[in-house]
Parts: sequence; structure tokens; C-alpha cells
Amino acid sequence: MTIAEGGGKRALTQKFRDVYLPTLKANFVLWPAVQILNFRVVPIQFQIVSLTPPSAQALPSTDRQIQPFVSSIGIAWTAYLSLTNSAEEA
Repeated sequence: MTIAEGGGKRALTQKFRDVYLPTLKANFVLWPAVQILNFRVVPIQFQIVSLTPPSAQALPSTDRQIQPFVSSIGIAWTAYLSLTNSAEEA
């Protein structure tokens, strides 16, 4: 991303040190915990989500609500990555 934004080798090295490594560490903390919760706590019908589950067609509309746990965390993680990448140096 840094190169696409017009940065050179020095900017790339700086970005790697300031952004990539801390983000990678956060990744190694967050995602194993999320997956442990996903497979240990979240009911199986909420672990993997399809857009139109075949069994949902016969259910009342209140039973068709799908709560994608990992997808929700993924949206928050993507926002975190975007904010981290665009953060200005203090």
C-alpha cells in the first residue's frame, strides 16, 4: 500500500516497522481467541453462514436470523486495519 501511495523504500521500511509488525502481533492474539470461542461456545448453526440457507426457507422469519460471529469480528478487524494503515504519524 505504501508503494501505491507514492512512498519509497525508506517509507516502506518505516511502515513495516511501525504498522505491520504491531498489526501482525495483534492478529496472532485476536484470531486464535476468536476461533477458540467460535468452535467452543458458538452453536454450530451460527459458525458457518451461507447467504440463503436451504433450511431457512421453511422457517418463520424470526428463526431465519443468522448471527455470523466470525464475520462480525472480521468486519471490526478490517476497520482496525484500515484505521491503522491510514493513521498519521504523531
